[in-house]
Amino acid sequence: MTTAHTRPTTTRSPLDRLIDGVTSLLLTPHPSSTYSRSLGLGGRVSKGEAVVVSATRPTEDWLILTLRPSQGYRRPPAGGAVSIGVVIDGVVHTRYYSPIDPVAASPRIPGAQTPNAYPSGPIGGTSAGRPLTLVIRRHADGFVSDHLWRTAEPGQSFLLDDESQGDPEAALPDRRPHSVLLVSGGSGLTPMLAIASTLAAENHTGRVAWLHYTRSTSDIPVPGKLREIAASSGIDLRIVTTGTDAPGSPAGDVPPTSDMDKAVGAAGPDHHGLRGHILAGHIDAVAPWFAEAEVFCCGPDALADGLAEILGPERSEWVRRERFKTTVADIPDTDGGTVTFARSGRDAEICGTTILEGAESAGLSPTFGCRMGICFQCAATRLSGATRDLRTGEVDNTPDRQVQVCVSAPVGDVEIDL
Repeated sequence: MTTAHTRPTTTRSPLDRLIDGVTSLLLTPHPSSTYSRSLGLGGRVSKGEAVVVSATRPTEDWLILTLRPSQGYRRPPAGGAVSIGVVIDGVVHTRYYSPIDPVAASPRIPGAQTPNAYPSGPIGGTSAGRPLTLVIRRHADGFVSDHLWRTAEPGQSFLLDDESQGDPEAALPDRRPHSVLLVSGGSGLTPMLAIASTLAAENHTGRVAWLHYTRSTSDIPVPGKLREIAASSGIDLRIVTTGTDAPGSPAGDVPPTSDMDKAVGAAGPDHHGLRGHILAGHIDAVAPWFAEAEVFCCGPDALADGLAEILGPERSEWVRRERFKTTVADIPDTDGGTVTFARSGRDAEICGTTILEGAESAGLSPTFGCRMGICFQCAATRLSGATRDLRTGEVDNTPDRQVQVCVSAPVGDVEIDL
């Protein structure tokens, strides 16, 4: 289904509309509110928008954005993701990012833990009025992440959709588990940090352990946040380096020294000797009670697969996992064909690429979220023809069946309801 991306509007007086009309002519290409915000004069945030308050780049790979959402914005639960619409060359590109801020449990849920919001505390409060903090990794082939890293600055605004917030199964439930094990790798840090910060802000009385895997401690974009978690929350946080020159050993018998160690002292979260990719010994070292824990995982497939092997097939089915990507097969050279986008009245020859990418090349803007076959937002009805599911390699030609166009390729001529 193709959705037209338009900025939501609010009812305003005729005088306000007249003033905005005149100023927009004088200040094109930006609205007047953008100029006032860039000059520190405030300005309203329209419904369905988020305004950049600050943009910092701690390394060449990371961007930290602080956003001020519109009033009444419904925040996702801790570990959930926000839908950000970024306009690039007149086209809205939607991406999902996990805020790292603590989030209060809903008071309407029976058994939900009452948040202990204390904005002056070391971790921060859970007030709904707090800004959104996004930590975004710049990828070499990441069209939107690279654009944001190069251009994001205070005063810019993005589209913000609180009706579309990623996979809630990977988020912290309102009924807080007593025992929690967090496992993350790389930029999977962000949803786990939101969960850990939330539990810390609530003075969670249960057991919480967190294993984070990274190439080196210098690759962590928010070391200060992790130091706060490790020092004051009661959460057992371990930073495990996976680089070939990382000190320490899988058994933990050689304690490493790193920049983070120097900053926090001998009790630093990476001063434990664990290194390398995930092993059963790592889990035993940080959470010997893992069999009783609610397990959350976000990271590369290799990390999730390693965790699943340690937990066993039955236990791993219950892991709350947020995926980076889905493994997809190469598109055979024999695949391809004319794809008719029935609703748009357009045809496109698509060979060697997905239907989503082909639609975008044809000038369409289909709705999508993850581009990985995970969130199902790109699902559209295949009216006729056959498509290949690139995750499994299977070809299906059942009429009027929903397919995810981000992981589907045409096998011959296809008609899609887009």
